[in-house]
Formats: sequence, C-alpha cells, structure tokens
Amino acid sequence: MPIFKEVNESYFGPQTLRNVLNYVLRSGDVGGLAVDPAHAHEQMLLVKQIWNKLGGRQIRHFIVSFAPHEFLLPDDARTYAYQIARYYSAHYQIVFGVHHDTKNLHLHFAFNTVSYQDGKMYSGGRGDYYSLINHIQSCMPQWTIKAAT
Repeated sequence: MPIFKEVNESYFGPQTLRNVLNYVLRSGDVGGLAVDPAHAHEQMLLVKQIWNKLGGRQIRHFIVSFAPHEFLLPDDARTYAYQIARYYSAHYQIVFGVHHDTKNLHLHFAFNTVSYQDGKMYSGGRGDYYSLINHIQSCMPQWTIKAAT
C-alpha cells in the first residue's frame, strides 16, 4: 500500500526554496505543472516577487512512497505524479521527482506557497490534507493509500 507523507518542515529562509527544489528534482526524472522544472526556482521566486510575498513558508513538500513488492515502472510512476500534481496546479506551481535511488520507488512533490493566480498564500489545513489523500487515492484506485503518522 502506498504511503502518503506530508513533510512538515517550516521551510523558512532565503535558501529553502532552492534547497527543497534541488532535492525534489535531483533524480532527473521530473515534471511540473504551471512551471518548468528546469527553471522552477527562478519561476517560483518570480511569482513571489510579483505578489510581494517573499516571507513566510517558502514551499510545501510531500511524498508518495511505494513498497518494494508494489511493482511500478518509472513511466507509470510519472503518470501518477502528473495526475497527483493536478490537485494543486490550478493555483500553485508544482514540480515532482520520481526517485528510484532506494529499494522503494517514491515520488517527491513541491509546490509554491504563493498562488500564481491571485497571490494568496497557501493556507490548507486538515480538510485539504484529507482531500489531497482522497485525490491521490482516486489517481491510484488499485491501491489503498495510507497516511504516514
């Protein structure tokens, strides 16, 4: 069963955006919606500058991880990643990386905390958390998604 984990770090500070993006996109097997992964740092920073929202939490990060026995090809993982990323892409720039550097394939996602549509800061709470899990479940109906505790 795939595991969903929200990385609950504060992600404040000027280097945080670059550091998280470098980590998420390090695999080379990447994608993005409303942003070009090759220029994600510059494009996300530009949205923050346009809306004058340079402070606060810089980025949100979550992971979907598959067990070794859940055989999944990287192309299928990329397809799932695009489907999952659509959850936020109508308002926020989002990138993902398919990481296959461990025994279990996993997907890292990072999205800008400032909406490119209206400049509002992401303020999702528990309702958004469970709605995202339901969205991920709808993208992968053959598995039951488990939230990491």
